[in-house]
Amino acid sequence: MKFVDKIKTSEFFMLFEIAKLGALEKTIKLTSVRISEIFAFSQQTSARKLRNLEQLGWISREIVPKGQLIRITKEGREVLQKVYSNLSILFVNRFPPVVLEGEVFTGLGEGSYYIQKEGYLKQFKEQLGFTPYPGTLNLRLRSKADINAKQDLSTIPHIPIEGWSNGQRTYGPVKVYRTMINNKARGALLDADRSHYGEDVVEIIAPEFLRNILGLKDGDIVQLLFI
Repeated sequence: MKFVDKIKTSEFFMLFEIAKLGALEKTIKLTSVRISEIFAFSQQTSARKLRNLEQLGWISREIVPKGQLIRITKEGREVLQKVYSNLSILFVNRFPPVVLEGEVFTGLGEGSYYIQKEGYLKQFKEQLGFTPYPGTLNLRLRSKADINAKQDLSTIPHIPIEGWSNGQRTYGPVKVYRTMINNKARGALLDADRSHYGEDVVEIIAPEFLRNILGLKDGDIVQLLFI
């Protein structure tokens, strides 16, 4: 039997959504209501499909007061990796890697202000699978070639973050591109429709304080790899 024949489609996409919430790296807690919201199923259907995932061996779970503790197993990770490998055959050659280099500089602090807004923060958590450190790494692109490479990002898939309003102000949509920083740390580049910076500046978010974990200071050169 082919690999694809063994996958129950709806269960796989539930596994995918659970992975996006961070369950590849840690045990997460979800309430029945939250599970139903995420998967757009009734609570009864969601519970049945979670049992299916458990029976397939793709997740481990424990019922606790006010929710469930869920983590993706080794078998579940292998399922995701297998699908990723098959998709890579289709997309890696079609979307060649994009590489940018930029110089670290101290920004205006606006990135920290915006990414902590609940309308954005909730989407970052759901779409990227991590909670961003409350600040951005600001890079000034080194050359015209880097600026042109930044424009090439439009040729690779991005994660859309929707615009939203708090009733008093409207916040615009943001395109997010996953990236590796200096081949050591994972993060994402923010491409906002509205920005106070010019085309030669990019802002990076990550689950950790990048200046600390990479030992960066103003003036250092950083490489970003997008695939």
